[in-house]
Amino acid sequence: MLDAGSITKLLGYESSSNYLTEPSQAGNAVCSVYRQLRMIPPEKKFRIEGLYVYDTQLSGSERVSQNIALCVATVDHPDVLKDLRQIVWNTGAIPFLLAVSDGAVHVFETFSYEDDASPLISPADVLNLTPADANFQVQEQRPVNQSGKHRQKIDITIRCPNGKSSSLFAFEAKRLRTNGFPIGEYTGKGGMGCFLNDEYAEKMPEAAMVAYFQDKDSAHWKKQLSMKLTVSLKSVSVVSALPVEFKTEHVRNSGNAICLYHVFLDCYPDS
Repeated sequence: MLDAGSITKLLGYESSSNYLTEPSQAGNAVCSVYRQLRMIPPEKKFRIEGLYVYDTQLSGSERVSQNIALCVATVDHPDVLKDLRQIVWNTGAIPFLLAVSDGAVHVFETFSYEDDASPLISPADVLNLTPADANFQVQEQRPVNQSGKHRQKIDITIRCPNGKSSSLFAFEAKRLRTNGFPIGEYTGKGGMGCFLNDEYAEKMPEAAMVAYFQDKDSAHWKKQLSMKLTVSLKSVSVVSALPVEFKTEHVRNSGNAICLYHVFLDCYPDS
């Protein structure tokens, strides 16, 4: 039967230093969240197996911030999934939850909470995976073809190691906040520019930008983005669980075309 251990092994987490199975392995902020999750009473019938984290360097600073990307949990019965989702949501620090229950895998987006929310990935999705699908890997902070301490790194890359083309899709993520994290960082050299200048995903016809905004709302940031662009911003629906998605079509500096998808995630603490 599929369990949390086999899932983390399949994803490559088992051998990754980014996957933390004890609070003591984490930095102060993540450690506090981890301890909060570990205080769940046993009668709740679920347990936290680990947190997958990543580091970001704060703009204009040498400080590195540790962030949580995903919480992995085991649930004794599907009926308590809602309780687990609410507890993870209450932390305000974990965007995704991967819960394993009776051999089924459920993946939820947890920066928002609805009682009847559908999982981003359901048990049916997992059952329909082909052997090639099951060999997909998700990697964060993957270096591009440069050398040195400060070489650029793609935030998230989906890969199929045994396929003819190793990297299949790339994401670049940027924080948006009116005080210190303007839209220019999203559209600029270190954001969309990485794709348009052929620094990232140069052989891919499509890629994605992820904006996690921490104040205002999606309408505000859509307007800000539209004002910066010289191409049209078109609304699309690729993943129904993500409410704000757009796409733009560009010609890179090399002359090749690329379609960029834009996903806005509401990470406002008071939302």
